[in-house]
Amino acid sequence: WRIVLLNGGVKLAATEGKCLDTLKQLESNGVSILVCGTCLNFFNLLEAKQAIADLIHAGARANDRKDLDGMRACYWPDAITWHGGYKGPSAGFIDYAVPIIERCLQAAHHVSNVLIEVQGDRALAESHYFAHHRRPAASGAGEEDAFFEGRYIDVLERREGEWRIVLRRGIS
Repeated sequence: WRIVLLNGGVKLAATEGKCLDTLKQLESNGVSILVCGTCLNFFNLLEAKQAIADLIHAGARANDRKDLDGMRACYWPDAITWHGGYKGPSAGFIDYAVPIIERCLQAAHHVSNVLIEVQGDRALAESHYFAHHRRPAASGAGEEDAFFEGRYIDVLERREGEWRIVLRRGIS
């Protein structure tokens, strides 16, 4: 069997709800679900998802480059972050992270498996992160590598056409 979603029907596959759950169940039972890409573009669903994915990746890039302005640009001023030992305003998290990032001789932050659900001007994104920090050894002799991984759960909002994070929960 095959279900083809066209025109406004593509919204059934792009927003969370009972219908999407049913489509996922049908697909897991072998039903082919086809969604019209042109229709997704018409309703700006692909464009929103791409903008959000780009934002999440830009945050990782800003971490690697110790680009504090780039990190701040990923969050709305009223955003909240709960990650590691920090819970509070996202601007404060960036300040909290500066000494950690500054210690790094080299940093590589990778984000993958980005899943995004868009509902109007709000979205939920889940992604996997993996970070490698090359830093001076805690013993004071030589260098060491530290590895971190987990998931980001992000709530995002589009304001005046721009997507940014309003809530980030880092789960290690």
